[in-house]
Amino acid sequence: MKPVFVLNLINAVFALLSAFSAAQASSGPPDRTVRPWADAREREVLAPARVVQIWEVRLPMRLTQRLSSCDLLDGYLFATGTDGVVRAIDATTGRVLWISSVAEPGEPLFPPVLHRAGDRPMVAFTRSNDVILLDLATGFAVNRVQLQAPPVASAAVTTTLVFVPSVSGRLRSYQLRSGLPEFPIGTTGLLSAMSVYVPGHDLLLALDTNGVMAAITAAEELPEGASKRRVRFAIHTGARPVGRLGVDQRTMYAATADGLLHAVDYLEGQPVWRYRLAGFPEGGPVVTAGSVYQAVLGGGVHRIGKEPVTPNWFDPQARQFLAEWPDGPALLRDDGSIVLIDPNTGRAARRLDWSAGEAMAAVSNLCNDAIILASRSGRICCVRPAGARPLTPADFASPLATPQASAPTVSLGSGTAAAREAGGTPPDDPFRSAISVPPR
Repeated sequence: MKPVFVLNLINAVFALLSAFSAAQASSGPPDRTVRPWADAREREVLAPARVVQIWEVRLPMRLTQRLSSCDLLDGYLFATGTDGVVRAIDATTGRVLWISSVAEPGEPLFPPVLHRAGDRPMVAFTRSNDVILLDLATGFAVNRVQLQAPPVASAAVTTTLVFVPSVSGRLRSYQLRSGLPEFPIGTTGLLSAMSVYVPGHDLLLALDTNGVMAAITAAEELPEGASKRRVRFAIHTGARPVGRLGVDQRTMYAATADGLLHAVDYLEGQPVWRYRLAGFPEGGPVVTAGSVYQAVLGGGVHRIGKEPVTPNWFDPQARQFLAEWPDGPALLRDDGSIVLIDPNTGRAARRLDWSAGEAMAAVSNLCNDAIILASRSGRICCVRPAGARPLTPADFASPLATPQASAPTVSLGSGTAAAREAGGTPPDDPFRSAISVPPR
């Protein structure tokens, strides 16, 4: 009798536990673990945006090869693999233009820059010992500049010179045609980010690890006594920069380790504004026609307007800016979803009811509404709003390629949204109160 009683007791306890587990399962999990589908209710509320895939390309990749980076420059998408091979793709059609072996497998290769001076456009890649220039139309090597010191970032190519940040802390220059070394430019600290060349004003914009933002005259020959004026100005931000420079027709932007975003007028050499971020910045600022987007470490993307048209906002769930659509900017969320943000409220208004089918990386497009996604296995695709007009190569053109001498002067007292501290502070913008003009 005793064994039967024990067996019945065990069966009863097991039945109670099964019933309790079923009740718990029906009421939902009690833990608060963050899962990719944790915001499913929010996604259900968001209306789907009409989206269409424009093109898709699958690059031939071996099993041991992966894509390591994708760079979008003026309508050209440069997909670089771990094998040192660069695949150039037309961003408007997805057509593969050429494939060229630029570096040895495992060799450091910095992001490319375009060189459009003259009748033969080229793309320049900075390697560990030299800068190689490829014909933009064919991918054939046209020129190579041997470096005297290893680089720390991509070179900036002007009409006649190549400027390379080196490990010595100096900005070294070389003749573009002959490769002969020219003058070096000293900095207050080490250089860790690539310099940006503005052809419309023949200026080279740079920043060093001491937080100095500077504009340098990039001309090969200067008038007598002009050597002292080669550095047009130098402004101390007071903290180490994070990521690369952001540049538009008149202003340079830099994020610093103290959680600030700085805007400096590089024509006048004057600070315009600085903006307090929600955390430590991640990557450099992304600059579009009317906005500056800055991601922060751990998740979140700021939007700061250049003009007081719409309020500034911060999306804590986003991790990257993708493109600006007619309904608002498209952001990549931490869970891999893509949402459109209402520019007036800063909240997600629509979602892209579209799936890539595999883990993808995104490319920030500063010029138009094309969202370009790439996987490490070599699949690259482009999606756009349904019914949008077809894009042309002119839609990808950078505004820095043309002179902007007629741009209006920016006043420190008014003009930009970030320069206004008192009065008219939007209730949904808790960071606007931290904006101020930095001291000289």
